[in-house]
Amino acid sequence: MRAIFLLIIINLILLSAAADTVKYFVGGQIVLEDMVEGLAYEKQVFDDAGNMTSESAWDDKGKPDYLYNETHEVRYTYTGKNCTSATEWGVHGEPTADGKGIHRSEFTYDERGNPTGEAYWGIHGEARAVSGGVHRSISVYDEKNRQISYREFNTAGEPLLDREGNSSYRSSYSEDGRTATTEYFGVKDEPVLTTWGFHIVKSTSDQWDNVLEERYFGLTSEPVLNIWGYHCVRYTYDGNFNQTSAKYYDVNMNEITLPAEMGQK
Repeated sequence: MRAIFLLIIINLILLSAAADTVKYFVGGQIVLEDMVEGLAYEKQVFDDAGNMTSESAWDDKGKPDYLYNETHEVRYTYTGKNCTSATEWGVHGEPTADGKGIHRSEFTYDERGNPTGEAYWGIHGEARAVSGGVHRSISVYDEKNRQISYREFNTAGEPLLDREGNSSYRSSYSEDGRTATTEYFGVKDEPVLTTWGFHIVKSTSDQWDNVLEERYFGLTSEPVLNIWGYHCVRYTYDGNFNQTSAKYYDVNMNEITLPAEMGQK
């Protein structure tokens, strides 16, 4: 699943690098850490479980400042240790939005804590989208916490055909869990070729989850070349799990040599 939630975390660190951090712990004695008079700072508030419930910026005179754009504070809610929402607020306590108009980000999880959904909303409750036009996404995991499906929707609530040429994908696994087969589908659940040139990718990993082999297939499960010019790639690793080689093969499993720039995905 795309790591959209990381965009929020990245935005939160855009405060000046010179700013010190002041931590307030709720439910116990207030603790100030490394606060230096005359310097702007970032205030983080935590609950008794150690979850950060808010983050805000202050100037060198102790007045509300901006984390980024017009946002002074970001507030978080949790279920257990799972963050279920993040909302943005201005210096006067008014709702604000980021550069994409997003005021509220919502996150859902299954009973094992796997992230199953994301959705984004504006100041007035209107649907908003992150990169690629994604307003909402839904993921499903199996009992071994492996993602087996993913689907995206636009702000109209319709299945979204993303920039990779698909709206959803589904994965299945071999009995030993070492081989994964992923298939890509369009807005009507029809099989589609991604912009990378394949409908199916099969990958095999070792017991340390290092990918040993990947193969690519078309709409009727026929071997195909991806846009990088190969059907199959096989990797080897050293004792420190560093990749030591990559060999490429055509649809007839003849080894081929790719131009240097094409051998890098």
